[in-house]
Amino acid sequence: MKPELVINLVTPLELATSDWGDRILRALVARAPTLTPAKYGDHMPLAYDYVPGENLLREGWSWPFSGKSRSVRSEGAVWPVITSSEVHWAR
Repeated sequence: MKPELVINLVTPLELATSDWGDRILRALVARAPTLTPAKYGDHMPLAYDYVPGENLLREGWSWPFSGKSRSVRSEGAVWPVITSSEVHWAR
């Protein structure tokens, strides 16, 4: 069985703007450069190339935000809050 790395980020912040995506990805790339995503977007196929140091395109930071790496087979997703109001689940 191959080793698996799971990184969870739990925050009370909404992460609603692409500025948060930039901050999260820059921290990841600084600490684990092999996990740098090659592509990102909100659905498959991922539409945008990730260039370290450049800001994410606003339309690429949406719900959910997904990224995929080529050098090390890895992928990830961030699920920012889509609204500040409470969400009620129906049964």
